[in-house]
Amino acid sequence: MRPAATAVPFAHAGYKGEALAGALEAVTALIDADPHALAAGGEVHRRSRYRQAARVNWPGLGPVLLKAHRVVKSREGLLSYARSSRAKAEWRAARGLRAAGVAVPEPIAYGERRRGGRLVDAFYVARFLDD
Repeated sequence: MRPAATAVPFAHAGYKGEALAGALEAVTALIDADPHALAAGGEVHRRSRYRQAARVNWPGLGPVLLKAHRVVKSREGLLSYARSSRAKAEWRAARGLRAAGVAVPEPIAYGERRRGGRLVDAFYVARFLDD
């Protein structure tokens, strides 16, 4: 097993999450630019009413897969009081798999924005792997 890259917690512009230590500045700039707008303007790979995944070229990170999640359904919003976002679950899974030696795209960051404990939106960023 190889050690996971060092991740640091962050809080910026209403988002809280974790990012690789060397990517923190680029991640805060991504938040300032609005993850949802960036994903919509990137090369969209998947889009639904609640989520979109896009390839985005971001200064300091290069080509990344940006997944932006919005919580719109009231049921999902209620459940979010008791559980983590999908973005955080992907972050944890990818870091665990990489630590176990499984070749998965490098997770760079995730962030969640909550209001009164209710999840409002979230994002997940990983290195983009071309086919």
